[in-house]
Amino acid sequence: MMVKKDEMFWDGSKTEVRWLEKCAVGVLRSFDDVSSVNDRLTNEGLSFSSSYLGDKYVLWEFDSEKECCEFINNRFLWDDRFSIMEKWSSSITMKADMRWIKFMGVPLSWWNSKFFTEIGRLIGDPIMIDENCLSRRNLLWERVLVLIPDSKKSPDKIKVVSSRFSTTIVVEEEQTPVVVSWVDELIGLKKGKKKGGKGKVVIPVKKGGSIFQTVQIQNAQNKVSEKGEWFLEDQERDGECEVKGNGDSKDMRENGSRDDRMMEHYQCKKGKGTINIQAGQR
Repeated sequence: MMVKKDEMFWDGSKTEVRWLEKCAVGVLRSFDDVSSVNDRLTNEGLSFSSSYLGDKYVLWEFDSEKECCEFINNRFLWDDRFSIMEKWSSSITMKADMRWIKFMGVPLSWWNSKFFTEIGRLIGDPIMIDENCLSRRNLLWERVLVLIPDSKKSPDKIKVVSSRFSTTIVVEEEQTPVVVSWVDELIGLKKGKKKGGKGKVVIPVKKGGSIFQTVQIQNAQNKVSEKGEWFLEDQERDGECEVKGNGDSKDMRENGSRDDRMMEHYQCKKGKGTINIQAGQR
């Protein structure tokens, strides 16, 4: 096959999809932290990594196609953070891009997060406001990170009318692309695979934070390893859980009904520390 200068022919049809067969793609409901999904997968004993693809898409890679399908089919693992989760497909396309938008000429009387969010919504889907603007360290312009559809062009100016007066705000779209690794950190994605294992599962908590852990007694829903089932080591004593915060150690359990399927509720009532759930194999 003849190719032109500065072109390359590549027939990778047999090899390029092998790793992608083990991948799922999720559509974010919003750009909130997704660490809870990481925790659930770790508790399942799965090895995985996650990366931001662009638009509202996140790629999840697993060790096998079977584990990938299990993740997709078990909606409780991801439904609170993703509206859709499906196998990777070449038909998935990015239709929006993240950009920082500057708004210049904003009256100080309108300098608040609600106004920043609403004016950002005129451009696209607001993701976050520049901390320097929120803290008023910078009052020269307002800066909002926005997800903008590819088909939409930012206006040069926006006229804002209030009951007392109106003003024209100058709009400037920054051309520097948002770094993908920064987005990964922003929403708590997990780089590199790491196998969940048996032993203690340590879950960070803050004061007032709660953890809900579903335990299937007869046929454990959560796996610690491929060979065993998840269970709380002292489950026969109603699943005690040790909470450590500011040097204190105290039982903070609040258990659901005791039947074949229990919901264990652990709450950190003071301080900041970790909840250690002791796990083992049947």
